[in-house]
Formats: sequence, structure tokens, C-alpha cells
Amino acid sequence: MFSWAKSPAWAKAIGRVGSIVLWFVLKSIRWKVIDNGGLEAVRGQDQAVIFVNWHCRLLAIPAMLGRRYPTAYIISESYDGQLISRTVAPFGIETIWGSRSKAALTGYREMRRRLKGGGHVGITPDGPRGPARMAAMGAIALARTSGATVIPLAWSTRRIKRLNTWDRLAIPGFFSQGVQLWGEPVQLPLEATPEAEEKARLCLEDALNTLTAEADAYFGHPADHGENKYGIRRPKR
Repeated sequence: MFSWAKSPAWAKAIGRVGSIVLWFVLKSIRWKVIDNGGLEAVRGQDQAVIFVNWHCRLLAIPAMLGRRYPTAYIISESYDGQLISRTVAPFGIETIWGSRSKAALTGYREMRRRLKGGGHVGITPDGPRGPARMAAMGAIALARTSGATVIPLAWSTRRIKRLNTWDRLAIPGFFSQGVQLWGEPVQLPLEATPEAEEKARLCLEDALNTLTAEADAYFGHPADHGENKYGIRRPKR
């Protein structure tokens, strides 16, 4: 019925409007930056890094990176992915097209090339379809083969809305207070054994969940990965 809204022209228009609204929202927030080592690491080294954040925390990432740390995020080629790409592009966030099911290998190679050329890349380890807040192996494989440092990112705001989507997408509130957390660089083992990679995956997942929960706790919000609230059962260690 609304197939016209899926056209490239409408996607471009909606993305443009979305970027304008997002700019006003992010500019209206009084941000506090808390560095647990990640920001210092980015400033103190010439090499490119891999930024990681949960899919539900995408919208305020431009306020953390923007044009200060130009980054190319891998984004699904779906309609929703195209909307996200067009919305964040004016903030200096570039797009590398790819997903788990389509163009994944091409996207992976492009990230490798960008890192080798000195450009930062970004990954949402639970995207594009989840399970929410459970890390897949993509960031682990990229870190192992490129040797790049992994920097977890998280944010929260005093007024925040979570949509009824698979990832409980977080919407920052207008004229709110916000906190940006730069996590400690994650040291991932370079061994290619299944055991080492699974250990690294759990390490990354725990680091992101802990950092995101810390950001929410700053304003008294419940953690995203709370079992009772979101129905996510974390595997026993």
C-alpha cells in the first residue's frame, strides 16, 4: 500500500529530514565525556581502530565521532540500512555496504582496506538483525586479521525513549543531559582457534554490555541486557 515510501527518492528525502532532526537533537544535549581509555588510545596512536557499539545505540554515535574521527560503519544494504546511511552521512559517518547474508565478504574486504589505509571503521556486533546485545564474530575476525585495536562505545541520556524494535533502539531526548563513554581498548587474542575466537567474542560482548549498562546507570536507567526486561538470556560462563 505504501510501496512509494520504499523508492530511492523517498529514502533520500526521509534520510535528509532525519539528519536535520538528529542534528538538532544531538546539538541540544549537554554531553559529558567519560574516558575509560578508549579516547586516549585513539588520540595517542596513528593507527586506525575498530569502533564497536550495540545496534540500539547508533543514533548518538555521530556526536561521539563525527568529523573529529571520520569513521566508516558497515551497514546493511536493506531499506532501513539505506535510511541510516543517509541520516548519518552529513555527520561524517561513511558507509561500507555489507551484512551477514549479502555482500558480507565484500564489506569485510573493504574494512580491511580502509584500516590498512589509516581509516577508522565501525561495527555493530549484533546487527543487522540480532540477537540483540549478543556479539557475532565479525569484529573478532577483523581485529585478528588486521591487528587493529577495538574500542567499545556507549552513550545514554537522562530522557531516553526505546522503540519497540528487535534491538530496542534508543532515541536521545531533546534538551537533555547526556553521557558519552569511551571504553577500555579490548585486547583480543590473535589465535585463529575456535576456542580463542569464542573467548574473544565473549570478552567483547561483556565489555559492551558493561559499558552500556554503565552509561544507563549514570541516569538511573535499567540495563539494556536485563534478562527480565528484554527476555535475553545470557549464556552461563
